[in-house]
Amino acid sequence: MTRLVVKVLLFAMLALAPAAAHAQMRAFVVTSCDSLPAIYNPGSQGIPVIDETGAACTGGGGGGGGGAISQPLGGATPLAQAVAVTIVPNVKTLTDRSGAVTTGGTSQTLVASVSARMTIFIENPCTAASQNITTAESLFINFTAAASTTAGGSIELAPCGVYSTGTGPVSTEAITVTATTTGHRWTAKIE
Repeated sequence: MTRLVVKVLLFAMLALAPAAAHAQMRAFVVTSCDSLPAIYNPGSQGIPVIDETGAACTGGGGGGGGGAISQPLGGATPLAQAVAVTIVPNVKTLTDRSGAVTTGGTSQTLVASVSARMTIFIENPCTAASQNITTAESLFINFTAAASTTAGGSIELAPCGVYSTGTGPVSTEAITVTATTTGHRWTAKIE
């Protein structure tokens, strides 16, 4: 059970922590430098040993017992205890870029090119009523050219479709949009 908890904790720390925290996690953390598990000798695995305050352990020994894990986890460095990681969210104010198609079938600019853009969220509403048209239809967006309902190269968002950059790369290019019907509404939040 302890092995599973440690593996899950390590995965979560590696997957969710910012890059700077990754470098900090490459140390064997112990309650104190006098409480290394018997199986670990400082420096023997090429990984620094630190106590929970971050101070480096430089002495030998390592036989102080007290380690919660008595063998390495599939060759991984054993941890004497869990390490608490605080992830600070990147808080930003989003700008509402929601709008409607001015002329059906004609591309229009949703937002101009911005070099410091952080996130993009565009939703094609689910129903004809929320799209403000008679029959629900697809919305088309493009980052490199004029959006088109027929020419290809555009991203098609079916009704209820969403384009979100999430934590992935964010285009800084201008974003264009179109739909078949004049008045078709969309929801967009950009930062």
